[in-house]
Amino acid sequence: MPKKQNVTNRQFQQFLIYVGCSFKRSKGDHFVYVRPDLLRPVIVPKDNPIPQLL
Repeated sequence: MPKKQNVTNRQFQQFLIYVGCSFKRSKGDHFVYVRPDLLRPVIVPKDNPIPQLL
């Protein structure tokens, strides 16, 4: 099984736009993305690279 790799926050933001999210605002050290069918906004840290969660 290949090793998991971290992604940059720019790559993750491009992915969110690709799946239909739109940028709403930037506050402190986070970006906020929304999509009408999601119940909660997606919060992306400005840290680079984004740490693996799984």
